[in-house]
Amino acid sequence: MTAKLFSPIQRGGISLSNRIVKAPLTSNQANLESDMPGVYSKTQTEAWKVVTNAVHEKAGRIFVQLWHVGCISHTSLQPDGQSPVASSAIVADAKTFIGDGFGPVSKPRALETAEIPWLVNDFSIVLKSSLRPVWRVRREPYAPLNELDQVECRQ
Repeated sequence: MTAKLFSPIQRGGISLSNRIVKAPLTSNQANLESDMPGVYSKTQTEAWKVVTNAVHEKAGRIFVQLWHVGCISHTSLQPDGQSPVASSAIVADAKTFIGDGFGPVSKPRALETAEIPWLVNDFSIVLKSSLRPVWRVRREPYAPLNELDQVECRQ
């Protein structure tokens, strides 16, 4: 069993030297929404270089998963206390981290059709500018909708 754990594996276009991987932390029980590390700005991307360089120094691989929190959010975490934006205005049966602890999520408002380009633009900004110096973008056509792209750190 241990020998297999440390043996190389290939999945799609990704080759790993062993089978030890950490799942993405898209649960806000692991990544507290208000304190999630961002990849939107140049400052955030520069800060990631410290982490990615440390991983590469140990011959590791690192990926970032781009996602939108949608209905798993709270008005206190949104600009100007606005409602979170989601695919529908249905309150999720979930909690999110709000300051000192977990609380119920706020009722989201449904994303309007006219707002879709704005949302796509936000993802484009990250993919085209902030991530480009540090991460290599790979589109996975079979990925679920919340995983539009897998982005691997450049070595």
